[in-house]
Amino acid sequence: MATLEDDLQTMAHHLNLVARKYKMTKSSTKTKSMAMWGNHIQRVKIVINDHIIEQVTDFKHLGYRISEFGSDLEDKLQTYNKINGAIRRHFGKQMNKERKLRIHNITAKAALKFGSEVWVLKKREEQRLEAAQMKFCDTYLE
Repeated sequence: MATLEDDLQTMAHHLNLVARKYKMTKSSTKTKSMAMWGNHIQRVKIVINDHIIEQVTDFKHLGYRISEFGSDLEDKLQTYNKINGAIRRHFGKQMNKERKLRIHNITAKAALKFGSEVWVLKKREEQRLEAAQMKFCDTYLE
């Protein structure tokens, strides 16, 4: 973490030196930067090995979207609903409710809750989560 652009550039330079020491290389095309002050994106110019590092407004890290604008909840709900739809299409009425529920808990519920320990939800978002889970129970466990 750095509070000034110069400090961030210095840290990036030192990281590059350490990486070289251990014969590691960084891909200048894959490396991205994101600088925020509070809740707002700040424009910065970071240079490593004479390449300007692309600055992005959002990115995914370990399955969790970090962004100034959107909520990771949208991505999670879409994934959750896709998995539930696949469970219904592939298993339909040929599988009993208990097994469908087990598959749901192992796949869809796990995908939905991944990273949830850092969520700060508004009341509306909590309601959407509950609604998605109720839809599964009402529709898919018929």
